[in-house]
Amino acid sequence: SIPWVLCGEMFALENQGRAIAIVSAVNWTFNFLTTFSWSYLKVVMGTKYVFIMYSVGMVGGAIFVGIFLPETKGLTLHDITDMFSDSSPRYVTVEHRVRVTTESYNSSYRIQAGANR
Repeated sequence: SIPWVLCGEMFALENQGRAIAIVSAVNWTFNFLTTFSWSYLKVVMGTKYVFIMYSVGMVGGAIFVGIFLPETKGLTLHDITDMFSDSSPRYVTVEHRVRVTTESYNSSYRIQAGANR
């Protein structure tokens, strides 16, 4: 259920409907392919090797996410959108993340300080 909750918070409002539709379609397509291929692969390869094959795919996906998706903890949706914009570096570096986080913190501090005057 966590991925479904994240979908609602991950995409900007103007693209949220389309993005969630695409994510849902991809999810159900892979669910169908996994379920449909299970019986055939079990007969051809054996249960042990089918589990190994699916496990390798899962570990590969986890490695991909760990390498290519940046940490967004503490960033606003606007900061994340800026991070993935055309003006940001192709691979988001720690230096870029620190700069975006610092700019976000400074701008929110200025807003709060201005409201207290």
